Amino acid sequence: MLLRDYKRIAIVQTAFLGDVALSLYLAQTLRNLHPEAHIGVVTTPLAAPLVECARAVNTVVAFDKRGSARGWRGAYALAQTLSTYGQYDCILAVHRSFRTSLVSKLASVLGSIQAPRRSRLLTVGFDTASAAWLYDVRTPFQPSLHEAERATQILSVFQDVPTNALHHSPQPELHIPEAAEQHVRTLLPQEFSAQPYCVCAPGSVWATKRWREQGFVELLREGIRRGWRVVLVGSTADTALCQRIASGVQAALPRATPSMLINAAGNTSLPQMLALLRRASVLVCNDSAPLHLANLVGCPVVAIFGPTVKEFGFAPRGERDVLLESSLPCRPCSPHGTHHCPLGTHECMHSVRTHDVVEHVQRLINR
Repeated sequence: MLLRDYKRIAIVQTAFLGDVALSLYLAQTLRNLHPEAHIGVVTTPLAAPLVECARAVNTVVAFDKRGSARGWRGAYALAQTLSTYGQYDCILAVHRSFRTSLVSKLASVLGSIQAPRRSRLLTVGFDTASAAWLYDVRTPFQPSLHEAERATQILSVFQDVPTNALHHSPQPELHIPEAAEQHVRTLLPQEFSAQPYCVCAPGSVWATKRWREQGFVELLREGIRRGWRVVLVGSTADTALCQRIASGVQAALPRATPSMLINAAGNTSLPQMLALLRRASVLVCNDSAPLHLANLVGCPVVAIFGPTVKEFGFAPRGERDVLLESSLPCRPCSPHGTHHCPLGTHECMHSVRTHDVVEHVQRLINR
C-alpha cells in the first residue's frame, strides 16, 4: 500500500486543542512526503482557526460534536461529507474515540454505495482506538513517543513512507493572518515592542493541572520588580482567574503600569495568540494547550506539571524549554488531570517553588 496512490487525504482529530495543535506535525509530514496531495483536517470549531494557519492543510472541516452536530445525525452528516465522490480517498483517524471510528466506517460504506466502481475509501486508525476493528487498516499506538511523533506513526502503514519520517516530525509551517499580527501590535504598548516580554497562561481545563494562583502572583510581582513586561492570556473561562492574578500584582505594586502588565485573557483568538507568542521571549504555563501553541511558533516554554508527567507524551519539545515538576510518588494520578486532588493536598503543584520559576524565566529573557 503506497501513500502516493491516495490524492485526497483527511486527518480526523476532534479532541482537545492541544491534541489538535500536535496533529499539525502529522499534516506537515504528510505534505513533505506527498506535495501533490489535497489534505483536509476534521477538527472542532474551537480549533479550526488554528488549523487554518497551517500551510500544509488545504481544507478545514469544523465538526461541532458537542453542539449542532451532536449525536448520530451529526456523525452521519460528517460521514456523508467525507464520502462525497471525489472528496477524499483516505481517512487518517488520529483521534481514538468511538465516534471517530464510526464516522470513518460510515464514510467508507457510503462512498461504496454512492460510487461502487471507484476505489474504496481507505480508513486508517490506531489499534487502541475504540472499535478499532471498524478500520480497514490499524497501526500500533506507541505510548512511549511524544504525541507529535505518535500521531505521525499512523503513516507507518504505507510502504513508501521512510522510517526516519515517522520519528522526526518537521516543524509545521504556519501562516498567521495580517489581521492577527495587527491586533497584537495594537494590544501591546510600545515598550513591549522595544523590550523582551513574558507571556503567562495560568489556566487549564482541569483544576489540578493549574499551578497555584498565588504562585503566579508572586512570579509576576518579582518579575515586574526585575523589569519584565508581562502579558496574561487565556480563554474566556480564564478571564476571572487572570483578573485575580493581575489584581494581586497591582495590590503589591501599585505603581505597575499597563506598560508592565497586560491582561489579555479572553481577548485573543488562536491566530492572535500565535502572533503574540511568536514575539515573546518565554511562555510560563501548565500542562495545557498554550504550551503546544508556543512550540508551534518557537517560543521557549517554562511548563509546570503536576498530576501529569512528560512520559504521557505532551511535554514541551523545544531545545530551550524547561519542565518543572516534583518527584512525589503519587504522580501521575491521572492521564488528563482532575478537578480535585485525590489526596486533597495538591502538593505536586504546591511544591514547585516560585523562585525556581523566576530564575528559569529570567534566564530565557536574558538570552
